[in-house]
Amino acid sequence: SGMVGKSGRRMKAITGKIISLRFLLMTAVGVSAFFSGVFFALPFYQKDFAHVLFTNASVMAEIAGTPQARMQGLSKRSSLPALGGMLFVLDQSSSPAIWMKDMEFPLDILWIANGTVVDMKERVSPPAPGTPTDQLALYHPVASADFVLELNAGFAGKHRIRIGDRVSIELRGHVYAYA
Repeated sequence: SGMVGKSGRRMKAITGKIISLRFLLMTAVGVSAFFSGVFFALPFYQKDFAHVLFTNASVMAEIAGTPQARMQGLSKRSSLPALGGMLFVLDQSSSPAIWMKDMEFPLDILWIANGTVVDMKERVSPPAPGTPTDQLALYHPVASADFVLELNAGFAGKHRIRIGDRVSIELRGHVYAYA
């Protein structure tokens, strides 16, 4: 063993401060990495929207573009924004039936083909709670459609939307129907 003078004690103090700073820095990096990892590991849901333009109104409609999204629709939701809707993008022109399974509020339903409202059902009420699936009403259009648009009940009447009206649908940077 030897003697430690003032410079030795100063070195130990400096070394202790370096170790403390290194510990704090490593802790800060570790904590930020943990929270960054937690943040980036969370599921990221980005909804896709379309701008739907009528002569007297426009809405931002959430896209139901997959079979699962089309089956779910607006079921189990309590409301829609006043100028909102859900746009069902069909894989091919068809006559899709719409049901109100697990709906909690009434809707206006519009079927659209080639930029024109080809059919509509206004103020469709949700079924009574507990209605068996096989007893749900099905709403069929009178003509084939490329899109189905669900809106808050009364929207079509308030904005004077009628069968035969022209519609423009801006979806993912493209105009799919021409007004």
